[in-house]
Amino acid sequence: MYILLDTAKQHLNVDKDFHEDDNYILHLIQVAEDTIAKRIDQNLEDIIDPKTGYLPKSVVQSILLLIGQFYANREIVTYTSATEIPVAFNFLCDLNKHYWIP
Repeated sequence: MYILLDTAKQHLNVDKDFHEDDNYILHLIQVAEDTIAKRIDQNLEDIIDPKTGYLPKSVVQSILLLIGQFYANREIVTYTSATEIPVAFNFLCDLNKHYWIP
C-alpha cells in the first residue's frame, strides 16, 4: 500500500483515535490503489519517483479522492443529488494515464 492509514483518516476527517473503521479504510485504500493503477494503465510501483521514492502527488490525490468517495457513499444508491466535481478525479488520473498503441 502506498497510502498510509493515518493519511487516509486525515483526508476523511476521521479522528486518529477512532479505530472502528480502520479495517474498512485499509480495504478502501487497497481498492482505490488498484482502481487507479487500472485507470492509468500502469502499475503504481512503475511510476514511483526514483529520487523521492514517492508516487506523484496527482496520483496520491486521485487515490485519496476515490477513498473519500467510497467512504462517504457506502451504498450503490443515493437519495440525494450527486454531482461530479469538475476537473478533480478525471483530470488527475488523465495526467498519469499511460497511452499505448498495441
